[in-house]
Amino acid sequence: MPADGGFNRQSKKDLISRIKANIEDDGADQKSTKTASSFSADETNLAESQDSHDIKDNLDGDMDRSWSDPEVSADIETASIKTLQKSVIKTNIKTNKKTIAKTNLKTKSNQTPIDKEENALMNNQEISSGTETINDKSKNTSLRGIIWSLLLFIIFLGLAILSYLYFENIPSREYIGPLTPPVEPLLVDEGILPDFHPRCENVGTDTPEVNAQSYFVFYADNFDVIASKNENEKVSFASIVKLLSSLVALEYYHDMDQELALLEPVDAQGSGLDIEIGETLSVRELLSAALVGSRNDAMYVLAQNYPGGVNSFVEAMNKKARDLGMKDTLIENPIGFDNDKQYSSLRDIAVLSVTAMKNSFISETVSKASVIVTTSYGREEVVDSTNYLLWEVDGVIGLKSGYTENAGLCLVTYVDDNPDFITIVLNSEDRYEESKTLINWVRENYRCE
Repeated sequence: MPADGGFNRQSKKDLISRIKANIEDDGADQKSTKTASSFSADETNLAESQDSHDIKDNLDGDMDRSWSDPEVSADIETASIKTLQKSVIKTNIKTNKKTIAKTNLKTKSNQTPIDKEENALMNNQEISSGTETINDKSKNTSLRGIIWSLLLFIIFLGLAILSYLYFENIPSREYIGPLTPPVEPLLVDEGILPDFHPRCENVGTDTPEVNAQSYFVFYADNFDVIASKNENEKVSFASIVKLLSSLVALEYYHDMDQELALLEPVDAQGSGLDIEIGETLSVRELLSAALVGSRNDAMYVLAQNYPGGVNSFVEAMNKKARDLGMKDTLIENPIGFDNDKQYSSLRDIAVLSVTAMKNSFISETVSKASVIVTTSYGREEVVDSTNYLLWEVDGVIGLKSGYTENAGLCLVTYVDDNPDFITIVLNSEDRYEESKTLINWVRENYRCE
């Protein structure tokens, strides 16, 4: 190039030749790339090649117009080179992107069956792994459910066995048929009943008027009936049942000084010692309070501490009644509370009364006008007898009173005479006066040899 910056003809020709050579080389590279990648991009590559030739033609025109001006020619050369370089770079970038994309597509399409099988196997392994994880969780859940079911089954089985063992030892309450009253054993004397029974007859008036629903008068040693009313009816007998409760308690509790505690609260229904939970009394004091003052909670303490609790105690009472021949008696509670399933008869009460008086502790206790009991809490209480005839009628030495709404006013009275006799008055409007009427009538109208 001359010092003045102009161009000679040879220089211009050399420049144009270099530019054209660069363009042709770029076109050759584009064709080579097209052949290596895919024939599906022919239209795009041709368009790009056309752009390059257009740039070359424009450059030729510009160069021809600017030969005479060296400065312009230099500018044209510089601008042309820059334009050509930009065009080549853009073309190469586009071509490379499309080539890579098409190469990837072709690679996927050209996968061999073995490659596809390997890919499918890998996918199946991933799916199988996920399925196995889910199955493992399901198995763990099922296993926990089986373990809990077995535990519950074992618990229920244990409870069933315990229930069977418990109820197996409880006597049946079903009526087992008529039993003959044990008359002969009752003739055994313990100092209360006489050894013999004299011959007695009524030499006076007929039976007096008594308004009680039912009554029964008989000799204690041989059960000879003196007078009766509704003797075969089933009746409620209130706290007279405590005579039977006392017999059962005395058969089990041999140590009269043994201390027993109230285990559960009980509704004494107006007649109790107000015993508190954990407060203790001796067996002697509990029986005395129940027999003399008819204290309900005292008898409940005895029943609660019986093996098996109150229910077992009641079952033992029913068994005792059957053993005594009390075929018309059924017990539901040891106190005498009203219950449609708790009943007896005058004849059964007669058997119970004689049996109770044959027990030395009972016969001694029911003859007392009062007793004193002391609890473990230091409480001392005087319990008065509910049988007022003990101090109103000579010869009366027991037995037991009772009252409930259904049973009414009841009283069993044992008279020490020659011979001894017993009066039973049930559901009376005035149990003491009607009992005295019957006692006086027997004494005035019966003569015994």
